[in-house]
Amino acid sequence: MSESVKASRSTVTVGLSSVEGFRLPDGGYRMSQAQAAESIDESPVNALRFLSSKDSKALLGDSFTD
Repeated sequence: MSESVKASRSTVTVGLSSVEGFRLPDGGYRMSQAQAAESIDESPVNALRFLSSKDSKALLGDSFTD
């Protein structure tokens, strides 16, 4: 069985803020909805509402991943 490479927890600096996320094997970064909302001082439920809205669907062609 082949061994899979997993994402590792990492701190990323975005502007003047540092946020915790996950560094992927390909060098990309991901963060949870809760982490993204917390980084802008919003409630995680607001991230969920946005992702359920038509506004988020409009971003799908702009490198936005849901």
